[in-house]
This record gives sequence, structure tokens and C-alpha cells, in this order.
Amino acid sequence: MTAVGFQMNKPVLVIEGLTVSFDGFKAVDNLNLYIDRNE
Repeated sequence: MTAVGFQMNKPVLVIEGLTVSFDGFKAVDNLNLYIDRNE
């Protein structure tokens, strides 16, 4: 049984191109993250 509107082949969380910096120091540069259901 599948929930209405839910597609099994799509990630439940997508982050693309994330960059985090502190006073000019890049702690994260261009992160891509894909989380699938049940991970």
C-alpha cells in the first residue's frame, strides 16, 4: 500500500549546492545530499 501522491523512486529530502561559510572560511562548499525513505 502506498500513500497518495508519494512516489517510491524520489528522495524525501534533497539539498543541492549548499555552501556554508563563517567569516570567509568555507565549512561546506557545494554540498549535494539526497535522502531516500527509511534512511
